[in-house]
Amino acid sequence: MFAAAPTDGPAESWWRPWLEVLERSTALPPSDDRAIIRDNRAHGYPTLSLLACVASITPTSSDVRYAELAHAGEWSHLDFAAGAA
Repeated sequence: MFAAAPTDGPAESWWRPWLEVLERSTALPPSDDRAIIRDNRAHGYPTLSLLACVASITPTSSDVRYAELAHAGEWSHLDFAAGAA
């Protein structure tokens, strides 16, 4: 699933295939060990996912972005806006 998602493409949306993988993974409960968006309180750890990051790194450049979840541990729309140069 992850290995098939590309890490390059159009500058404004190269991360979309990864975002689709992330969104599909939310079919799992956030306490499931296979879940990406996590709520670890069920396992005794008071940690919840707060954000997601994407990165494309080549020998000559890098593009690293993040987006915050609307609510900790819950899937929501993510906007990976370009960071400051």
